Amino acid sequence: MKWDVPYAAPSGRVVHLDLYRPEHVDGSLPCVLWLGGGGWQRMNKRGAVRWAAWLTGHGFAVAGVNYRLAPEHPWPHPLGDVRAAVRYLVEHADELGLDPRRLAVMGDSAGGHLASLLAVTPREASAALDADHLEAARPVTSPPPLPRLGRLVGLVGVVAVCPPTDLRTPHMASLQEVHALLGDAGPEAASTASPIHHLDAKSPPHLLIHGDADGLVPPSQSIHYAAALDAVGVDVRTLLLSQVGHDSATLYSDATARGLILDSLLRWTKLPATEPRT
Repeated sequence: MKWDVPYAAPSGRVVHLDLYRPEHVDGSLPCVLWLGGGGWQRMNKRGAVRWAAWLTGHGFAVAGVNYRLAPEHPWPHPLGDVRAAVRYLVEHADELGLDPRRLAVMGDSAGGHLASLLAVTPREASAALDADHLEAARPVTSPPPLPRLGRLVGLVGVVAVCPPTDLRTPHMASLQEVHALLGDAGPEAASTASPIHHLDAKSPPHLLIHGDADGLVPPSQSIHYAAALDAVGVDVRTLLLSQVGHDSATLYSDATARGLILDSLLRWTKLPATEPRT
């Protein structure tokens, strides 16, 4: 386990990730990036601890990633940060013991939103973001200049739990959290910050998990997103949990949800299903 690894320093503010690996396992491992929720205004990468113990037992490395928060750091800074985290993991894959071709991403609520954007934002929409972020967010260890990744080739799948996927809807546009994220970016930002706006056949497979009683991020955000993914030919599975609200702990801990998460990650990374390591 590596705690508080500095992966970038945008505007002089260092951002960190924690990396968990299975014990006594060598070789290049598939890695799951975990992005926590909190309305883009609060989160703690240590929340990954709950999932790291489970996923490392099945052969995955897990990276819990901090990103800068709104309103001090509004859109697009949070996305720029998590993209920088992926660049860091790819650039340092050999020394970290990771397989950069087998990276998946998982997040809940605001983290699910960023996880989806991380996977589906195409090159033309991300080039300006990366150009801006690379100037301000050189990795602290100063490796050689990193390539712009465009759409993150090698990101093999997305697990998004109760994710906001379309910030243009009247309900989402009315939320204080969305106003804090978008700041003064203007009306077009609601589209560019919406994963549903960026889909095409090159988008990676998704697993969407949502409570049907979610009053903050309505289940329609996952339902319509799933339909849009399916319409462009992307593999998508959706689980709606009955009488569950905006409660990521319940959504993650549901036995059916955990089974689908593990099955999806194993399938995307082509790991054989095994008994958890102790």
